[in-house]
Amino acid sequence: MKKYLKFIQISFYNGLAYRVEYFVGTFRNLVILLVQLCVWRALLTAGSVTTSTGVVTLREMNTYVLISSMIGTLLTVNVVWNMTDRIRNGQIAMDLLKPMNFQAYTFANMLGQNMFAFLFQLLPILAVGIIFVGMNFPSIPNLLLFLFTMINAIVISFQINYIIGLVVFWYLRGWQANIVWMLNRLFSGAYIPLWFFPTFLVTISNFLPFRLYYFVPISIYLGTLTPRDCLYAILQQFAWMIILYGLTMLEWRAAMKKLVIQGG
Repeated sequence: MKKYLKFIQISFYNGLAYRVEYFVGTFRNLVILLVQLCVWRALLTAGSVTTSTGVVTLREMNTYVLISSMIGTLLTVNVVWNMTDRIRNGQIAMDLLKPMNFQAYTFANMLGQNMFAFLFQLLPILAVGIIFVGMNFPSIPNLLLFLFTMINAIVISFQINYIIGLVVFWYLRGWQANIVWMLNRLFSGAYIPLWFFPTFLVTISNFLPFRLYYFVPISIYLGTLTPRDCLYAILQQFAWMIILYGLTMLEWRAAMKKLVIQGG
């Protein structure tokens, strides 16, 4: 366990070493946030809109956008691109010789990045929300459920990225991550809540894991889900974590048989 904690620490300090990327990332996130807030303000000129779940106010939409932006900073991982580089330059061979679990090592690196993003990218967004925009705050039970589902969301997001990253063993490219990114943005509710989706898209999203790490946690935060719906969503998260973990194990075994080292 100590070695993985050390990996988390190293990954966090690596973020500190690239200060320019930090400032650029923070500025980009704030610009995207501002654009989204302006768009929703223009769309909800009446101050509220009726959706499939009831009336949604502008303040609730502002809160949704702010929380979504904060979640985005925690789910932004470079797993696919890091694995692509390590496989293509041959570094993966050295990784496999080390006395460690490669998946746990990759997850530890992601956690270090997340900790850096939390302190230096998420908190500025939260400050903007509280000071300049105004946002709703949940009840204590909803806040605890939100935090719990967010932990699960981070795990699910990592597992999906890790599975896509392992595909690099066959194709030596990370292009497949773009497809998953597009599906994620469409069905997760990252930009547009599923309240506004037509029924057939909502039905499709129910069979995919993406909504479980944006739309569901935010809905819990806003209190738009009943206790029964919250329990059902958490069970879905656990089910997907088990399924995805099984897929990573199967894919890893296949990848070890297919291993091709580029470079040296």
